[in-house]
Amino acid sequence: MDPAKLVDAFGDQRPGSGDFNRFITIDTAQVGRVYRSVTTPGDPYYEPERDTYPADRDPSVDLIAWTIQITRN
Repeated sequence: MDPAKLVDAFGDQRPGSGDFNRFITIDTAQVGRVYRSVTTPGDPYYEPERDTYPADRDPSVDLIAWTIQITRN
């Protein structure tokens, strides 16, 4: 990975977290369902602040909270 390219993704990007680039499954058939990040370590939707990779150098890149809501077209 290019150390000059800062990234963040779902999950804990900090080195040693064991949770780098977490994937989540979204059930689009459940209309009205809301998925939200949480601040509890160990939770599948955990999204900490200051966890950009390779280091916390640019806060504008940091994903600090997210919400996904399933709606009808």
